[in-house]
Amino acid sequence: MSDSLAVSTPAGTGGQVARWSTRPVPGAGLLGRWPELVPIAATAAAWACLALTGPATQPGAAHAGRAHAGPLAALPGAGGVVHLVAMTVAMTGLLAVPGARTAVFASSWWRRRRAVTLFVAGFFLAWTAAVLGLHAVAVALSVLAEPAAAGGALLAGCALAQLHPRRSRRAAECDRTMRIRPYGRSADLDCVRFGVVSAARCTRLCALPMLAMLLLPGSLPLTAALATLALVERVSRRRWPVPAALSYAALAVTALA
Repeated sequence: MSDSLAVSTPAGTGGQVARWSTRPVPGAGLLGRWPELVPIAATAAAWACLALTGPATQPGAAHAGRAHAGPLAALPGAGGVVHLVAMTVAMTGLLAVPGARTAVFASSWWRRRRAVTLFVAGFFLAWTAAVLGLHAVAVALSVLAEPAAAGGALLAGCALAQLHPRRSRRAAECDRTMRIRPYGRSADLDCVRFGVVSAARCTRLCALPMLAMLLLPGSLPLTAALATLALVERVSRRRWPVPAALSYAALAVTALA
């Protein structure tokens, strides 16, 4: 049985596809051999944070002109920002695995831990910035429409998006690599830039469900369902678009019920 879920070549080639694999990368140290442990550990910590704090502490409270509470108003201080970051990392952390392996594969053995750390930092910082922007959009939408209705409509849009003929191409672009120089400060900048670019590519597929989640009441099952759908889409190379569309449709019906 193959131990790789996608074909990969080194990032230095500049335009190949990153690896979803269980094979250790040769190198010194634990992270040199298993760089995916960094995004996996960050994801586990984020889920633990969400489980311990609970949906009641998610960002936001009452929003303009509405009496009920929801995750849409201004962020309630540092705790709300921390929770929003935890939600972002929980949703997107495992999507950084192929890029983390690519950053390590393209680096010299003595700087592999530095490479994967910088890539993951760039990835999460870019995604956090994107989610803060999406939060502002969610606040604006909540003024124009009932949040549950808007969130359900966005989930229905996610279902339709699964059937778009260009979806497969965009999903494949998420795992494309870029050239990473092997030495010096330029290599550090390349790793950070690769993380930012990888996150930007992800947002083209994941921004819509993320926005829907920000509009809907805080729910760990919903967060887990959306994170699972995003991960399955990436790992499976969109082999099952119809089941994915039906899954989003079921979530939309649940939100609108």
